[in-house]
Amino acid sequence: MDIKPIMRISRSSTLVLVAIVMISSCLVGEDSKMIVSFEYPESLNDWYSVNDGVMGGRSKGSFTSTSSGGLLFFGDLSLENNGGFASIRSRMEPLNLSDAKGLLVRARGDGRTYTMNLWGPRMGTATSYRASMPTNGGEIEEIFIPFSEFRLTSYGRLIRGQPLNTADIRSIGFTISDKNEGPFKLEILSIQAVLSGES
Repeated sequence: MDIKPIMRISRSSTLVLVAIVMISSCLVGEDSKMIVSFEYPESLNDWYSVNDGVMGGRSKGSFTSTSSGGLLFFGDLSLENNGGFASIRSRMEPLNLSDAKGLLVRARGDGRTYTMNLWGPRMGTATSYRASMPTNGGEIEEIFIPFSEFRLTSYGRLIRGQPLNTADIRSIGFTISDKNEGPFKLEILSIQAVLSGES
């Protein structure tokens, strides 16, 4: 199932930048809260990578801090040995998202499609709630993904009848598994929760 974010905003001109500020103010404004920020390099200690090597694959994925205050998820995707994914995720802790309707990701991608993942307690590594996150190469974007778009999957297969309970969310992550071999990079600048009371 190809699930696309309902909003993607690129910053390619001054005129567009003004529009972005106005749109972001309406979307985020005071009714939002910061969930993830990488202003300080030590914040990366709360993240770790899981690649297809756990299943015999040969993809390489890692992350580092950037000069613009972000987390750079980068590596090389390989389809050898039935592999084909690389991922990063935050360590488990309560995120208090019961009052939110979705997540706003500020990121700079490479034109490839990534997956945003959410985990609750007692969920295995291969099981997560997932939503598709396409990117535009080289542009900073603000991508809003409503929680209604996330679907529970296990080993890439859809599990029906188990909607996401936002109060249970403990971890956030990103995966590249688009079946295209080669290098990838995704810079995550911040993740905010958009609260339910917003118009």
